[in-house]
Amino acid sequence: MIEIKGLEDARKEFNNWQGAAVIFVDFEDMTAWCHVSEIPVYHDDSIIVVAGKDNLYERNNRVGKERLDNIVEIVYKKYKEGWPKEKLEEPMYYSTDEAKILCF
Repeated sequence: MIEIKGLEDARKEFNNWQGAAVIFVDFEDMTAWCHVSEIPVYHDDSIIVVAGKDNLYERNNRVGKERLDNIVEIVYKKYKEGWPKEKLEEPMYYSTDEAKILCF
């Protein structure tokens, strides 16, 4: 289990917001945070979106602690294997079992 500072706070903010929200993890400094409403784009390859929801159909989606921990573990493993950011943020590149965890 990897330790990501701020992951639980990011999850709570994500779950409590009824609208567009994204959880980011920086795998270099091992920190996480959530942005709601206005979602920025980070160009740093170590900052990866691990969970997101839109403002229309997914606004009430929530993510559980165990599931988010599993998502972070899967994405971190691929990050350490050298996957590019574009693939890390797109579930279609993962195995079927992994994609089932990544997709809400």
